[in-house]
Parts: sequence; C-alpha cells; structure tokens
Amino acid sequence: MRHTLLICGIACLILSGVARRAEAQPDTLWTRAYDFGMNSTLQAAIELHNGGFAAAGYTAQGQELSALVLAIDPLGDTLWTHIIGDAGANEKAYNIAELANGTLVVCGYDYSPPSSCMLMGFSPTGQQLWSKPLQAGSQCAASAILPLDDGSFWVLAQKTVQNRFLDFWLIRCDNDGDTLFTRTFGTTGTDVPDEILQGRNGRLELVGSTRAAGSSTFDFYHVAVDAQGDFINEEIFGGEDWEQVSGAAIDSTTGDIIMAGEIRIGSDRDGYAIRIDPAGAELWDDVYEDGRLSERIGGVAPYLEGGALFAGQSGGSVGSGQLWLMSVGINGDVAWEWTDTSPGRAFEDLARIADGGFVACGKANIGNRDRALLWRIRPPSGISGEVRDRLTNEVVAGVRVQVAELPQYSITDSVGRFTLALPAGVYTLYTGGPCFSGDTLHSIMVVANENTYQDITVGVAHMTMSHSTINVLAKNHEEGHADLVVKNEGSGDLVYSFETIAMFPAENWLSVEPPSGRLAPGDTLIAQVIVAADTTDDGTYDYFGEIRLHSNSCPDTLRVIQVLAVILDAEEPLALPSEFALYPAFPNPFNSTTTLRFGLDHDADVTLSIYDVTGRQVATLLSHQRLSAGEHHMSYEANGLASGLYFVRLQDNVRSQTQRLLYIR
Repeated sequence: MRHTLLICGIACLILSGVARRAEAQPDTLWTRAYDFGMNSTLQAAIELHNGGFAAAGYTAQGQELSALVLAIDPLGDTLWTHIIGDAGANEKAYNIAELANGTLVVCGYDYSPPSSCMLMGFSPTGQQLWSKPLQAGSQCAASAILPLDDGSFWVLAQKTVQNRFLDFWLIRCDNDGDTLFTRTFGTTGTDVPDEILQGRNGRLELVGSTRAAGSSTFDFYHVAVDAQGDFINEEIFGGEDWEQVSGAAIDSTTGDIIMAGEIRIGSDRDGYAIRIDPAGAELWDDVYEDGRLSERIGGVAPYLEGGALFAGQSGGSVGSGQLWLMSVGINGDVAWEWTDTSPGRAFEDLARIADGGFVACGKANIGNRDRALLWRIRPPSGISGEVRDRLTNEVVAGVRVQVAELPQYSITDSVGRFTLALPAGVYTLYTGGPCFSGDTLHSIMVVANENTYQDITVGVAHMTMSHSTINVLAKNHEEGHADLVVKNEGSGDLVYSFETIAMFPAENWLSVEPPSGRLAPGDTLIAQVIVAADTTDDGTYDYFGEIRLHSNSCPDTLRVIQVLAVILDAEEPLALPSEFALYPAFPNPFNSTTTLRFGLDHDADVTLSIYDVTGRQVATLLSHQRLSAGEHHMSYEANGLASGLYFVRLQDNVRSQTQRLLYIR
C-alpha cells in the first residue's frame, strides 16, 4: 500500500470556518485527506454508477510530477490507486470520466519526450486497460472528457498551431480510446481549454480562456459545436483585465452556462463568474472577493433554484490560501459564503452528484505536505434518511429514492443512506428500482435551507428454487408436463417471466405456463413445463432445451434451468412388456434428478431401491408395492448424496435387475 488514509474530522474542518454574508455553512457527509508520501493534489472528481467516487490529479516529488488516479467507496474509503509516471518525466492528470461500460478514462499531459496528451483507460477494479497518447505538438494537454450513451467519448485538449499558438482540439474516441476523428477551433491567439459540457439538442459547449496575439491577459472563451463536432459559434468575454476560466457548469433546466475562475486587476486577484444563455448572450457577470489578498474559483456546479455553488481558494498566496465555498442565486447574488481558517488548502474542482449534493476535491497541507483532499457535501436543503427492508428492517443499498414533483433522485449508498436536494415545498417521496418493490410517503415538508430527515422502507424480492434441471417424459403427439416450483421468501413482490429456448431440435416444442406474473411475499408458484413433440419425420426421441427465468430478485436476476425430455413413440398403442425389465435411466449421469423406467409382464409386488458402492441402501422408492403389468416410470432426486457411483435395483418376489447410476453434483 503506497499511501496511508487520514480521516479529517468533520467538526475540525467545518467549525474552523467563518460564515461571512450568511450563517449557512456546508454540511459534509465525510471529508478525507489521502497521504501518498509526497505532495498531492486532486484536479477532478466524479461520482460512479455504483455510488462510489473516482478522482484524478498528480503527485510532486521535487520538480518531478506523476499522474494520480484514485477510486473510493461511498463512504470515502480507498478501493485502489495508481501513481503513473516515469523517472525524469512529468505526467499530470486533469480530468476523469466513467464510460457506459464502466471503464474509467483519465486525461492530462505527459511531458516525456515526445510530449503528448495523456489518455488512459482503467477497469472498475483498477486494472489499466489501455493507454493512447495523443501527439499534437510541444504543448499538448487534455483537460476534459465527456462520455456519451453509446460508450464513446469526447476529449477536449489543446494543440500547438504554427509552432507558436494553441487552439482547442476536440477528439472523438471509441470506448477503447482509439481516435475516430478530430476538430480544431480557436482564435489567432493562444486558446486554453478547460471544460466540455453537454448542451441542448446534442450540442457541445467548449469552455476555456483565450489570449489575443501580443496581449498579456486572458479572456473567457466559449465555442459551441454540434453533435458531430462541427462549429456553430463562438464568444469572447472580458475586458482589459486578466480573466481566466477554471471551471464551468450547465443549468439543465434553462441550458444556461456558468463559467467561473478569476479576474486579476493589478496585484489583486478575485473570483469571477459569467452566466450566458444557450445562444451565447451574456446574462450577468460578477466579481467575488472575501476581503483578503487573493480569491480564485476552481469549480462550479448547479445549485438550488437556478443558482450555482462555487468552490475555490481564498486569502494569501497560492500556497497559503484557505478553502472557500460560496453559493449564488440565479442572478449571481451571493446567498452565503464560507471560508476555512486552516492555511495551505484549496478546492480545484466541484461536481454535483445524483442525490443533489456535491463532491469537491483539491489539496490540504497537513504536516508540511499537501494531501489529496475529497469532501462529500450534503445537499443544502431537502430530504435525507435511510431506506430499510420493510420486513427485516435492515438497511438496503442501491435503492432509487425520488420525489414525484421533480426529476431529482438519489441512490442509497452501502449503508442505506440517501439525500435529495430540493427547494422549499411539499413532496411525495417514493422508493423503487429494478430489484425493489417501492413504498410511498406523502406530504413531506421541506423548509428553505433546512434538511428534513425521513426514513422510508422498500420491499426486496428474494426468489428460491431448487431446480437446476427439469426432466420430462412425453408421448409423441401428446403433451408431457413437469412442475417448476418457485418461492418468494423476500419482503417485496417478485416479478417474473419465463423465456424458453428449444435447443435440439430447434422447433417450438417447449413452453411454460404461466409465462409471466407477480408473486407476493411468502407465496409459491408451481409453473407447468410443457413439452409437445413430434418425432414422426426424423425419429428424434431425446430433446434438449433451457428455460430462462427472469426476475427482480437481485443479484441473480436470471436463472437458467436445463430441460431434458424423452419422447415415447405413441403412434401405435403401447404393447405390454413381454418381460420383467429395468430400462436405462435418463439422464445418466445426472446432477439433480433422473427418471427411472421399468416394465412388468404381469401384476406384481415391486421393490425399487438405491445402493451405494459399499452395498448400503441409501433410498427406497418402492417397498413391496403392488403394480399392474405395463411400463412404469418415476423420478428420483439425489438429495444429500455425495457425487459418485450408485446402483438402482428392481425386484419382485422372484426376480431382480440392477443398473448403474452416476451422480454428479
């Protein structure tokens, strides 16, 4: 293990802050500072589909940089890490994203000759899957990734133009990181990209900074392109001062874009933000300062009722600043502001997550060394609580919790917790998801800037079934039947459906009744497996197929049952057996159940028994039972027996026959 996890107390970080324009302070679910044995900073953090988080940044040992990738669980504990770098080289990760197939893609730069944009893919368990460096000149650096629903993704980077200037470089990649095509956009000056956002109607919003040729200051720069990456329009925002972007977000309700960073007026540096509408028109811009020497906004995310939350650094030089959080309304007015008092700390990125809260990342200087910093911030107001099984009262992870009035939802974490960011109002709360039977609560009141605690229950389906194979005997041109028993031992309704696949022969001879339905908690279903065969043309008497049982019982939502059918030729009336005979069992070998068949030439008292190889009787199926002349069959299930060789013996008062059975568990 190359690092030691340090748990920073929530009280130490929160209570050390000073509320300035309002009394509201951020409420964290947890904070973590990760020690990698050298100075470390996280540049970007995201929420994963499984409810955990991942982050990317860099470590520094002297002048040498190495890229850093970190995955953690929903409670902030480390799952795996990678430090990526060659001796004497410099690598730095700027952004991370999760693709539809679960691959984590990390981008940044690699200044090992030849200089290139770094692009790497990792499995959910931390295995490096691929590395696809992108070379585009001496100052190539990839700053942002946008995953798409089809598994591909966009990368926004900078590339050298005419060996002098930088432009936005937009790259479309497949899910293995291979380049499909590229586009280049920019001014005649130096253009530095920062963020790529998904706009309306498939548009891409590219955000960064630009510096005109011969100028010493930057301005905010926005480029809009269509879903194919073709240029639509561009805008430059700024005046004579230095304005540089460090973060951007899009309001999903209005489509407005909020760009934030810093403005430098002489030696003074303040936070700066601009809001533009989808057409690129400026709605407002504002300067934000905390009354100290220096402020910078590092990350921005949508907030309540069209506002935004800013995260960055306030006070002192770059290395001696404090954590800074600030919320603004839809018009840019400050709602509340919080500043930490511990020096040497900064937020570099902020992302809104599914529950309406946020994950913020950056660095915290502890013991004269920068530690990689992550905060999980609770939604500012809304509903939070736990989801529990309505029968066992145990907490349940992975449940979708939503209100009926808004599209906001939360997925419960590993200890059953959920949080929803909501404006003041009255809501209907309900649970659900692919594996759960939901419950509903009505008239839950949410007060502005307050959190309402409300637990809720859910039903969890749990299917049990002893079958792994089904054996059926059927007469030709007639139906054969066998029982398939399914029980719901959970607390929620079991929703099921049967899919039948006739493997050999590939005809429509297999079905299940009922084909689908719903099973209440504690109820048992006895479904009928139906075999309807026709062997007239080809003389096939052994049929093979499978039944796929789909249900909402997690994690085994799919169960596969093999079907073995023996077809008896019934074209003519069956004649009575001419002798006392024990026919071959089917199937044999068997792994659960086999069918035993025998014939009697006259009425007799019959005993049918199973013995192991030592001669010990392990089962008695018939004991001196009077049977009529004819053919008989019965099913034998080898419960509790060890795998191995066994013998079945048929006997009447004067005769006996024995055959071998091979049982494989």
